[in-house]
Amino acid sequence: MHRKPAFHGSRSLIAVALACAACAAHSTENGAPITPIGIFEFGAGTLPPSAVSATVGLRGASYSASQLRDTRGDRAPVDIKLKVNSASVAIVKMTDVPLLGGTYGFTAVIPYLDMSNRLTIPTPVGPVPLTGTNTAVGDITIAPVVVKWAPSPGLFVNGRVELQLPTGSYRADRLINAGSNHWTVSPAVA
Repeated sequence: MHRKPAFHGSRSLIAVALACAACAAHSTENGAPITPIGIFEFGAGTLPPSAVSATVGLRGASYSASQLRDTRGDRAPVDIKLKVNSASVAIVKMTDVPLLGGTYGFTAVIPYLDMSNRLTIPTPVGPVPLTGTNTAVGDITIAPVVVKWAPSPGLFVNGRVELQLPTGSYRADRLINAGSNHWTVSPAVA
């Protein structure tokens, strides 16, 4: 007597699952980060100790780019001259309130961006130059839930839920914007 497999399409299902796992999935345009260039968060896992008052940090950064690459890493035919200077205020409040085996806190980051972009786009009738600037407050990021763990000396871990609010300067007809014009919810572990 010959037995038939219970599910005839199992090999096909496995092949489709493996193909899906091998593909890149992006929830943002080309996988670009939602946080504007020059604005940092708490990726190293370190947070200040609990205190009566909040900790305030000032951050600054300067970024420039002169090449545009596609998703494969190949240089695009568009010439670019991008400059971004940023300053931001980070407010962090850690408490002694226990949560999930760690301690609870919350944060906010308020960025100010000075941005300029110059593109030269090749066309069949000649190059088209485009320029744009934007100097304004960017999208504010808040993390209403931050949990800090210290599993051993010198090892810092935190988990948080970040909300990026569409508070930054944005116009659809502008070449470069300090804001993204949409809400973002982003869980993170550092």
